[in-house]
Amino acid sequence: MKFDVFAASLAMAIPALADLLPHAGIPDDQFNYGKMAAHLEHQLGFAGSYSRDYWVHGWLPQSCKDMANEFGLDPNDFTVFSAHYADCDRAWIFCRHKDSAADEGNMLEMFGRTPVGMRQFVRHLVGLPSYLSKWDAQATPSGDVRFFSRIDMPLLLHEVSHSMDWYALSGYGDTFSSSRIWSDAYYRDSHTPSEYGRANWMEDFAEVGKCGVADANLAGGFGSITDWWPTIQNQYMAYEWYFGAFIKSGGSCTRRFANSATVQMSGNSKRAYECSTPDKHHC
Repeated sequence: MKFDVFAASLAMAIPALADLLPHAGIPDDQFNYGKMAAHLEHQLGFAGSYSRDYWVHGWLPQSCKDMANEFGLDPNDFTVFSAHYADCDRAWIFCRHKDSAADEGNMLEMFGRTPVGMRQFVRHLVGLPSYLSKWDAQATPSGDVRFFSRIDMPLLLHEVSHSMDWYALSGYGDTFSSSRIWSDAYYRDSHTPSEYGRANWMEDFAEVGKCGVADANLAGGFGSITDWWPTIQNQYMAYEWYFGAFIKSGGSCTRRFANSATVQMSGNSKRAYECSTPDKHHC
C-alpha cells in the first residue's frame, strides 16, 4: 500500500536515500500485510448500527469542491452523503466520485471499524479515482482523508494516525512525531515497520500507528502479526501509552472537527447554504 501525507500542504516529499531514517523496515516477507488487514477487519469492534442520508444533488462541502477543482474533476460527479454511526451524535460527511475505487459500502464499513476515538479526528472522507495519484491515500492537515484505492484497515489507520499526530495531543510541538519522546522510542528500537516508514518522522509514526492499534485490540496483540514485533516495540508501546484513550474499540465521540462550509456544486459561489438541520438533504 502506498501512503502519503498531503505533500502540497506540507511542502515535503519523499527524501533521497541518504536522507532516510536510519533503521531498516521490517522485511515484507516477515510482515504479512494481508494478515494484518484481515485480523483488524474481523476483530476491531464495529461502531454499531450505521445509516447514510444522501444530500440533495447540487450541494457539497467546500473541501470536497476544492479537491474536485484541484484534480480537474466535475463536482457534479460526486455523491455526497451524511454517515451516521451509533457511537457519535454527529454525522460525518462523505464525498465519493463516481469513478472512485472505494464504493460507499467500503467507505462506511472501514470507517465504522476505526475506533471512534481516532475517527473523530477525521473531518471528511473522500473517494477519488485511482488514475489521479500514484498514492493509495493521503491525509491533509485540515483533517480530510482522501482515497485513490479501495480502503482496507491498515491503510485507513495509517492515514488517521497522521491526523492524530497533528491534533490529538497538545504540548509536544507541531506534531507528536517531531517530539523527543518519539525519537527516543525510535532509537531504542532496531527497525521501523516498513521501508516507507523511513521517509520521515511523520511516516514512521503513521506506520507505527496501525501496529499500535493492532496491539491494543487484537487477540495476541501485534505479536499475532509478526515475529519481528520486538524490533519496533518501543515505538508502538509509546503510541499506545500516549494515544491509548483514542485507539481502543468502544466508547463514543467527544471531539469532532467542524465540517467545511456547504457550497453549490456549480458556479464559483462560496456562500454557505443556510440550513436549520444537520443534514442538508432535509432542507
